[in-house]
This record gives sequence, structure tokens and C-alpha cells, in this order.
Amino acid sequence: MRVRGRADGGSIIEVRLADGDTTELDRRWPPFGLERIDDDADEPCDRSIDAAIGWELVESELGLFAAERLDGLVAIHAAMLVLDGRAIVVPGPSHSGKTTLALAAIDAGITVASDEYALVDLASGLVHGWPRPLRIRRGDGHIERRALPPSGNRPVPVGTIAAIRYDPAGPPIAPIGRTDAAIAVLENCVCGASRPTHAFDAAVRITSASLAVAGCHTDATQALQQLLAMLDAA
Repeated sequence: MRVRGRADGGSIIEVRLADGDTTELDRRWPPFGLERIDDDADEPCDRSIDAAIGWELVESELGLFAAERLDGLVAIHAAMLVLDGRAIVVPGPSHSGKTTLALAAIDAGITVASDEYALVDLASGLVHGWPRPLRIRRGDGHIERRALPPSGNRPVPVGTIAAIRYDPAGPPIAPIGRTDAAIAVLENCVCGASRPTHAFDAAVRITSASLAVAGCHTDATQALQQLLAMLDAA
């Protein structure tokens, strides 16, 4: 069996299943940008994946396919926290500590909108999250899923760009200029190669009036506390 989805712009991706049970696929389907369509053998497919690769990879592949092609939105590979009605966008690649920071934020009572993508509305400059469960990698290889509150998906203005990541050998967290903040955002725009103009516009929109910091940490809770102190000082 195969299940197909059409992204914004018309590109089609299909998932091949060993049986007719779509329960797990339904759980993993992207929250934005991928419309389920009827299986039409005559319609060409741009990407095909087999569910045998594992559901975590299926979820990531579907999400990336949809996020790269969003119409009117630019997806930034970033965690997104919401504090006092404004977003703290934490751009960074996979394994840079975004989920760990998101967990520290939840423990501190801060709303988490996403640990995967922050979506920039090119018309308004507001951002909202990618409402899917946090995926927490445990030491034994197991991935735990934790649901996020629905309130985290409301579009909000960006207050802070925090290009911080886990790296014991990296430089400490410190304020940066808007140009460096825009570069950090651009480096993590999902559509940077396919739609560079849109990616540039999104980076400019969310860094033009934002506090920006960058640097490395060895403990997510301490990094969050430092970030909040810098926000209070600003």
C-alpha cells in the first residue's frame, strides 16, 4: 500500500506501507503543508520512501519535504519558545541541543512551540511553531515523545534570536549584532537553497528588531537561566 501527500506548490511524496494500517503514519504526518491525496498511479511522484526505514525517519522525511515547500511561510530549523507573548527562536541543526533546551524551558514554565521548526510568515513577520511532540533521545536509543500545549502554535512576534548550542569547547554565550543573527537564521532556513530570496526576507524580518545572542553551553538549564538574565538586562 502507498499513501501520498501533495506539498504546497504541487510536489508529491509517497510512503510505502507493508500493510493497510495507516495508524502510525497518521500520527507522524506533518501538521502543515502536506495534503493527503488519493493514490493516482498516473500522477508522477517526486519522492518515495518506505516505512521500513523506521517511523522516526519517515516523520523527519515527510516534515522536511513539507517544510521546504511551504507557501507564504519560511521554515527555520529551530526550537521556538514563547515568553511574555514573544518568541525566542533558537536556530540550529540536528543534535545541537534544541530539544534539551526546550525541555529546560518546560521545566521553567516557559511555553515551547517547537523543537524542530519555527515558521516565519513573510507577510506579517510573525512566527509560529511546528506542533508535533518533542522527540527526546534516550541513552539506550529509545525516543520518547512528549506532547506540546496547543497554545504554543499562536503566531507571535520574535523577541530574541538565540543561536546557542551544546558544545563544551565552544565560545560562551554573548550578544551578537543583527548581521550575525541574520546569518545564523539563514544557515538554518530549510528553503535556503531552493528559495534563497524568501529565506533572506525571513531572516531580515525576524532579526531587524530583535535581541540576538550566540554561543555554546554545557548545560541547557544554566544556558536558559543565562539567556533569561540577558533578556531581563536588555
